Amino acid sequence: MPNKLAGIIGCLIVAALVNVGLRQGIPDFEVGDLIDGKVEFDGSTLVCSHVYANYDLPGYLLEGMKPSNNDLSQITAGYYDYLKHGRRSWLAWRNYYDQRYGEAIAHSGPPSPQWTAQVLRVQDRSAPAKWIALLSLIAALLVLWSKRLKEFHLLTPIFYLAVATAALWTYGALSAPLFLTVALLGILAYAFSIRMMLPLYRTEWVRSLRPLLTFWLVLLGAIAFRGPEWVDYQFWTSDWFRLILIATAVFSLFFHWAIFSKAMANAKLDSTARIFAYAMPLGSTATAIGLFLGFWGQGEQHALVQLNRELLLLPPQWLGELNPNLPFWLLFAGVSLLIIGGIGYLIQRIAR
Repeated sequence: MPNKLAGIIGCLIVAALVNVGLRQGIPDFEVGDLIDGKVEFDGSTLVCSHVYANYDLPGYLLEGMKPSNNDLSQITAGYYDYLKHGRRSWLAWRNYYDQRYGEAIAHSGPPSPQWTAQVLRVQDRSAPAKWIALLSLIAALLVLWSKRLKEFHLLTPIFYLAVATAALWTYGALSAPLFLTVALLGILAYAFSIRMMLPLYRTEWVRSLRPLLTFWLVLLGAIAFRGPEWVDYQFWTSDWFRLILIATAVFSLFFHWAIFSKAMANAKLDSTARIFAYAMPLGSTATAIGLFLGFWGQGEQHALVQLNRELLLLPPQWLGELNPNLPFWLLFAGVSLLIIGGIGYLIQRIAR
């Protein structure tokens, strides 16, 4: 019990530190930055969230700013007015969207027509994504409440994967296939690496995955409230929401590690061997994701640019300055973890 209490306190400290670090690292954007041309009102959630966190600006008030993509800016302004105020602004934005969609596509300005189309697509699909997330959350809670999922059932890990898939699919507003593929690839690589590489029974493996379900349920609940873009809006602007989301992720990983570590202790692995053992699934996950992203796209349209275009998290010019070979560094880190973890794990087993 003291170890678990210390772990819980440590998780709270880690979540608080990460939250403060992100708050200090996130730049602030104001309306003056848009008027002076210091930043482009391009539909990215980082820029738009900070503008609307401090200013109550419906779409028609952006007429005087005259950004290069004016129609997109006005539609996006109306959408963030809905994210901030809720249902009373939804119909006004919907009418404005239907009227200006053609002009926004025909006269799309920087950064690219593909970016403009994706911004409008995400906004348009936020409502179905919200309802799918709500139905998925209700279905998942009913299944869990029924207590029919046992750890020895083959359907139990499939259910966990289905919940994670629903959360990832709706977070991408049903329009982020590359993000969904990469995320599912990482989840499958991690889960099967634990099962195949380490001395765990299937029931112990399934039991260790169960705490991770908490994060996906919380994410589904957040998306079900006002759509996936609302999650980004709150993450960039609300310290409390960001802290809750980070703390949920950290606690899910901690309890996953606690069950995982106890199972390996039952297999008579000491603490050093457990650390080396845990490096192997992490290395497998990093290797799989790095290999996939590294060969997915090259040049100016590398995989990181495409991921940002699907999720609309950061201004696109920021990702354009990144080294397209960064995924290969992730691949190198994954292979290094596999080698170090495998050698250390085998040496510890031989020593035992």
